[in-house]
Amino acid sequence: MNVPAGPRSSPAWADFPAAEYSRRIAAAQAGMLEAGIDLLLLTQRQNIVYFTGLQSGHWVVQKLPTALLLVSCRQDPVLIIPAHFASTVRGTTWVEHLEFFADPRDPSRSVSTVVSQAILQLAGPAAVIGLELGDSLVPRWDLADYQAIRDAIPEATFTAGADVIWSCRMVKSRLEIDRLRAVARLTERAMLAVRDELREGMTEREIATRLAVNAFDLGADDVVLSAIRSGRDRYSMADSLPTDRPIGPNEMLILHPGFAMRSYVSALSHHTYVGRPTRQHREAWATIVRVQEAVLEALHPGATARDAFDASHRIMVECGWGAVAGPAGHGIGLDLVEPPYLVATDDRPLQPGMVLALESWIFDAQGLGVLGLGEMAVVTDDGAELLTGLSRDELWSTA
Repeated sequence: MNVPAGPRSSPAWADFPAAEYSRRIAAAQAGMLEAGIDLLLLTQRQNIVYFTGLQSGHWVVQKLPTALLLVSCRQDPVLIIPAHFASTVRGTTWVEHLEFFADPRDPSRSVSTVVSQAILQLAGPAAVIGLELGDSLVPRWDLADYQAIRDAIPEATFTAGADVIWSCRMVKSRLEIDRLRAVARLTERAMLAVRDELREGMTEREIATRLAVNAFDLGADDVVLSAIRSGRDRYSMADSLPTDRPIGPNEMLILHPGFAMRSYVSALSHHTYVGRPTRQHREAWATIVRVQEAVLEALHPGATARDAFDASHRIMVECGWGAVAGPAGHGIGLDLVEPPYLVATDDRPLQPGMVLALESWIFDAQGLGVLGLGEMAVVTDDGAELLTGLSRDELWSTA
């Protein structure tokens, strides 16, 4: 194995201190020992960033894997990369054990051979290997390489690693919470600036562009959500991209952006009325605020994700809007949507450090339109704290 002789100097562009990644690896190793897993084999960008800090713009390329990570239950992790990414890895991660595979654009791919040999040296031929299999995980590799690895170590057992992975990632560290607060706040500021510029006749695309420009000026480095739409012909088109359609009078503008800052992401919403809101719109907004307050109050250690959903559902029914159409929120971090999910079927206990995107929406596509409020909060030792600070006092409008 290509293992450096000793500790190398600090990477010049590391995202977090070495102790943060050591803590993450140690937590994974404890979970693996408990679950009887010898190795985690990781390919998804968010998981590799979480455990190594690797910063690369190559993940959009589908031809070759950017990196694969082996997390051993007893040894240091091994990062497997194309040789030409060596400087990027050494400049952004604390990982010392590296393995290299040949340029995968060459027809004789060596990825599977290198991975198989590394697994054999770390854990032997009968290793129990945890994959990105399970809740909200999507492996990112060529299935031919995966099959070749299985064929090369036929005695190995492959199993789901989701429980171990999410036991680490669901609860955020103080450094992660600070990052998520920062990206949430810059998103708010970008939204406030656009709100003050909104005028009838602006197009959805123009609004989305101004949001992105504002966010990038404030420190964002990627757009992860641009759900900007308005009007009865567009209300039901969930998460569609913005178009050249102008926003018209007496329409609800769905303003639901999300941005990334050094891999961590935001998701906020504060829908806006084009014109002067009617009494019915103001009353619907008051219901949304009540729902959001009830959900926030339900977030505390000892409660479950389902308890927060039930609080949302109760207020919606009391106010005459019937059953909640979707989740009351979900986890957020390196992924836009992470567990836990504030839905009727998620009984996971809430823990201090969980960061949640709270979403209270009213869908009335043929009537009032779509009204929504999205905020971010962290579960604390004795309740929950909003990471966002936009005023809920009134429905935004262009009037």
